[in-house]
Amino acid sequence: MKRTVQIKNLNIGSGMPKICVPITGVTETEILAQAAAIKEASPDLVEWRVDFFAQREEEKAVEKILSALAEILQGIPLLFTLRTDREGGAAHVDVPTYEKILRHALLCPQTDLIDVEVMKDVDCAARITDAAHDRNVPVIASNHHFEGTPSNEEIDCIFSCMEKTGADILKMAVMPENGYDVVRMMEQTLRWNERSERPLITMSMGTLGGISRMCGEMTGSSVTFASVTAASAPGQIDMTSLKYILQILHRE
Repeated sequence: MKRTVQIKNLNIGSGMPKICVPITGVTETEILAQAAAIKEASPDLVEWRVDFFAQREEEKAVEKILSALAEILQGIPLLFTLRTDREGGAAHVDVPTYEKILRHALLCPQTDLIDVEVMKDVDCAARITDAAHDRNVPVIASNHHFEGTPSNEEIDCIFSCMEKTGADILKMAVMPENGYDVVRMMEQTLRWNERSERPLITMSMGTLGGISRMCGEMTGSSVTFASVTAASAPGQIDMTSLKYILQILHRE
């Protein structure tokens, strides 16, 4: 039976794909200004990309930002993400530092959902997932490929590894080289959506993959990422346009 993930008033895994908007500011001023603009756009979910934050390894600074974000967002769920440079992010950190930052975020009540990169260290991902579940925080197991689209066999292996960590949602982002890659990733999403009990998040990045950000209700991708102030990955569509498209495609 297909599970859904409930975060505050948001249910991930049912109905129209939910729209998540990233915050990518480097300084406190930039982060809070972006948050205020995003709040006005009323997304379903907000992602703080803490890897862009210059003080990401300073616990008190992270706590201060999380508290301020919760006040600004006023009930919109907050996803905490530390994206490493290995997967297209801005953080060059070793595994112990990565784990330390995420474990500290779990101690902060403002963290509603957490992203955990799986394939660099599956054991580390499983430990963080267990710690998150101890605090009733759902986990997105994630994997990103900016240099291409993995083979179908590799996709199967990655999703299987994600499931073994116990994560609540499985996410994969890939870079297509051609239209066949886009269609193939959509097909693999549909197949895994039927195979797994967990909600999926998938996308083909770049302009070529734009269609994959719109058709999640058909393929089984439960969240799509859009931009308001700044994009966090190639091919993100502005939120107003994406919301309009999703509403047109939505099946009653």
